[in-house]
Amino acid sequence: MENTVATELRIGVVGLGRAGASMLSAMLRHPDIKVTAAADPIAEHRARFEAEVGGETYLTADELCQKAPVDVVYVATPHEFHADHAVAAARHGKHVIVEKPMAITLEDCDRIIDATDKAGVKLVVGHTASFNPSVLKMRELIIRGEVGRLGMISATAYTDFLYRPRRPEELVTELGGGIIYNQVPHQVDASRFLAGGMARSVRAVTWILDPARPTEGSYMALLDFESGAAASLVYSGYDHFDSSDIATGRGNKAPERYGAIRRALSSAHTPEEEVAMRVSTGYGGEHSVARRAEGGSMLQGELGSFLVSCADADLRLTPDGVAVYGNEGLRTVAPNPWRGVPGRGNTLDELYYAVTAGRPVVHHGRWAKATMEVCIAMLQSARERREITLKHQVPTVDVEG
Repeated sequence: MENTVATELRIGVVGLGRAGASMLSAMLRHPDIKVTAAADPIAEHRARFEAEVGGETYLTADELCQKAPVDVVYVATPHEFHADHAVAAARHGKHVIVEKPMAITLEDCDRIIDATDKAGVKLVVGHTASFNPSVLKMRELIIRGEVGRLGMISATAYTDFLYRPRRPEELVTELGGGIIYNQVPHQVDASRFLAGGMARSVRAVTWILDPARPTEGSYMALLDFESGAAASLVYSGYDHFDSSDIATGRGNKAPERYGAIRRALSSAHTPEEEVAMRVSTGYGGEHSVARRAEGGSMLQGELGSFLVSCADADLRLTPDGVAVYGNEGLRTVAPNPWRGVPGRGNTLDELYYAVTAGRPVVHHGRWAKATMEVCIAMLQSARERREITLKHQVPTVDVEG
């Protein structure tokens, strides 16, 4: 039995854009987290934070790390700044949560790992798909031997990702733009988590189908594991088909809603107008994601239709948990419940219990680096049209309770 220390962790949010606003909603409802500060260059975001949360605000990440009364820094800035901001937090003795992708190069991943190791602080990287209670339940069924040996994993997702308003750099692959750095890490991370982490190689094909959005918008890949398991991964963000139709077994939209995000984006005639639309989805914006209610569905759009085939059963992600298609028929296994905060609360819990109860971190820096190695190798594989062998993989950490 763990001797949990009753401690409230003070947290500062660096970046109040779309990702930061979404996590902030979970933070404000978490029983053991107190949001005390935020940093963002956009005045509207800071003003809304001051009015609704009441914490201190700063213009830059460095100011927050130096001056704010926080124990933890949550980094949700543009991808190219993740390493600098995570390193700054560690140097000031703060525990760190970094949004995915951890960084856009393996060298920057190493910088974050080295800084947090040297400072002796905890690091959690927020690949939310493998925090999903149903994915955790799938792993539990596999390692307990209840469904037999794992064979293959299939993740197929079709979304509107590429047509959500973007800053210019979000459409430049080298700066962390496109699906490979933004959506694919979820599929890779969940697959690695279930398969034990040790991927051997990857072969991928990518497509850039819209010259006006010149970054990868769709891909397919085969991820081969040392255990003999494999994952077939597909993602398209071109706002045509919606994979929730097959994930739930029914259409979820009115016919006119298909392609609606793409059509809405057409009203932006300049990069500046699109950036304004992007800002409006951040904290304090007209379309802020922080104001959207989080539902109780266990489905996750980044995973899409998610199926896991084992020797004695197939497992499917459903809105209610895990559908187990076994030798004796079909049953649904309910996941362990969220600890009071659906959605991103499990990311916060992982850091909280690591700090206060000494639990091992599952989504640690070397784990996240291994996920990014796969994603970066996909780009190389597509470019060179060959299979890429992986070198930096680490095993899944399984934690009871």
